[in-house]
Amino acid sequence: MDQFGKRESSQESNRFRSAQFSKQESKGERLELTLGISEAEVPSLGRIYREAFASPPWNENWTQTSAEKMIQEYRSLGADAVIVRFRGEPIGFAVGGPLADYGVKEGFTNLGASEESYFLADYAVADGCRGIGIGGAVLDGFVALASRSGATEIVTRTRFDNTPAIRAFEKVGFVEIGEEEAVSGGVAANRKLFSRKQ
Repeated sequence: MDQFGKRESSQESNRFRSAQFSKQESKGERLELTLGISEAEVPSLGRIYREAFASPPWNENWTQTSAEKMIQEYRSLGADAVIVRFRGEPIGFAVGGPLADYGVKEGFTNLGASEESYFLADYAVADGCRGIGIGGAVLDGFVALASRSGATEIVTRTRFDNTPAIRAFEKVGFVEIGEEEAVSGGVAANRKLFSRKQ
């Protein structure tokens, strides 16, 4: 809804958020980076997650409830999280932790990654904030968090056709190390695996 109570279209809302962000950045306002996920942040991060993974190339069927449940699962796992905010509002985040804590170790270690690698499990940027460097800020924050934990390598994966994420990974130093067959939402969706040495 806009300030007058009218319902905005998603496209109008995204343009407004992008323009508002760009205008404020030019006024010298800065992004804020925080660590961890509080209970109060679950709905905002759930919205970002739902928006990201319900759109191309994923096109998955996420509801707000199921997305919030996923964020809660990360909280219950004790996942490390980096949240990028603008004016106090979350606009992007990344979650992950030691590779051994996730059930994906073999896929990476078979390609030469260290068993002690840090795993970037998920990352998402809010609609209207994509394509303007927020993903890079999220990834830079996650790389710094992994370094602080002593990790010498970070690994991640994404769909083979997720060009924006692939570009973002490469910009912060990830290199492709292989591919894996996967099923996402009942559809074959092969993934590329990436590594970044610290």
